[in-house]
Amino acid sequence: MHSLRILLTWATLSQFVSKRGGGENLSSLYLQIQFIMRSKQAIASITIVFFLILSLGWYLGVPKVVPNSDFYINMATGHAASVMKPFSSRILHPFLASVLIRSGLSVPMAFTVVAAAALALLFASISLLVRWFGEERPLWPFLLFCPILVEYFRTAYMNDLLHAALLGILLAVLVRWERASFPILLALIICRESTILVATVLAVYFVWRRKYAYAVGTFFTVVLGFLIVSWIAPAGGHNIHSLSTGAYIVEKTGWNFLANWLGLRLWRPTFEWACPAPLFQAKLPLLKADLVLCDWDMESIINTWTNFLGTISLTTAIVLASWKSLRIRLDGKRLELLFVIAAYGVLAAIVGTFTGTATHRLIGYGWPLIWVVVPVVFNVTLKPRSTAVWLFLHWLLMWVRELIPPRTPSLELLFCAAVIVLNVMAYRSISARFSEEKSPVELAPKVSPTPA
Repeated sequence: MHSLRILLTWATLSQFVSKRGGGENLSSLYLQIQFIMRSKQAIASITIVFFLILSLGWYLGVPKVVPNSDFYINMATGHAASVMKPFSSRILHPFLASVLIRSGLSVPMAFTVVAAAALALLFASISLLVRWFGEERPLWPFLLFCPILVEYFRTAYMNDLLHAALLGILLAVLVRWERASFPILLALIICRESTILVATVLAVYFVWRRKYAYAVGTFFTVVLGFLIVSWIAPAGGHNIHSLSTGAYIVEKTGWNFLANWLGLRLWRPTFEWACPAPLFQAKLPLLKADLVLCDWDMESIINTWTNFLGTISLTTAIVLASWKSLRIRLDGKRLELLFVIAAYGVLAAIVGTFTGTATHRLIGYGWPLIWVVVPVVFNVTLKPRSTAVWLFLHWLLMWVRELIPPRTPSLELLFCAAVIVLNVMAYRSISARFSEEKSPVELAPKVSPTPA
């Protein structure tokens, strides 16, 4: 390592002197050398985290079968006609697995290989994105070693990790090559229909930057994506309620919101479970249906909040306390893109809970907030020595959530209270650190373009 440092120093010095004709701006030269070394250390760290996730996932068991896994397995093994909507429209992930299956891999191994490749692409895109925002610190990749990412790898039959990888690539190309966002957005739509939220935020971003042609292009890409899905996807069967796709998504969204956040379970005759004594029942003439409120489950509310706080941990405090400093240090496009990434992360984490009952996995849809914005804050604004405790607690709380046994509301309530209190304390502590400085500008220089 010492010889590598000497070699890099000599090579950079030779290039610098040949360009400048002397020894001008040695401080700038030192910064370039330091940047190169930190980048290499960060790459080493992210490689370690990558193999840690693979190893832990393999040890715990991969691929892990969860509800709805059979739909993707059937599509990949040539039984797509038996898959009901909307799962039959999510064609990209099982298609990739089917290619590997036809090449000779077993079904579990094919999905595992797709998941491992998606994880590598996700890490590469996050690394490029975080590096573009400014200075890298060697330890930031360890913020990615979290339970939800291990779970995404283990549930290889699901398309969560592939969708995250494609989204990471989309965010990375927005840095320098915005036209490339359209084919990637198309792939995202073919992967999962919930990409409509990505498209909406992307269109708003383009309008904000007065790139109206790109916003229109986003709209037509979405239309083309759904047309391709309708052409290629197998006919499949209707959903269990025999509703149109649009009506199914609307009713499913309302049902999951009421169940996850309010603990109210609606019931329909097509459900596999009975509701002999509903709390409330009424006719809905316009919809030609009955509104049946079956029961109220307090544990569902507690579980949703536990999963939500256990996934985002201290993200709220870290980002809010540092945002003023970020506004000073980042230039226009960097700040705008980081704001859009944070906004999408918040929306995706909340809206994700409207799409199903596996809230621990669905809240992870807001990963850009946790895996991009927090590392950028850590690299650009936070001083490691003064905030090391809060960053460690942020990472630790995610794993503490995994230790809480299921259906233990008392422990979950205690955990939620602790996370909320720690968020308040972290916000006050980090804000106080910034206010102690004489001037916000003195905290760090404004981020300049990343050296090539």
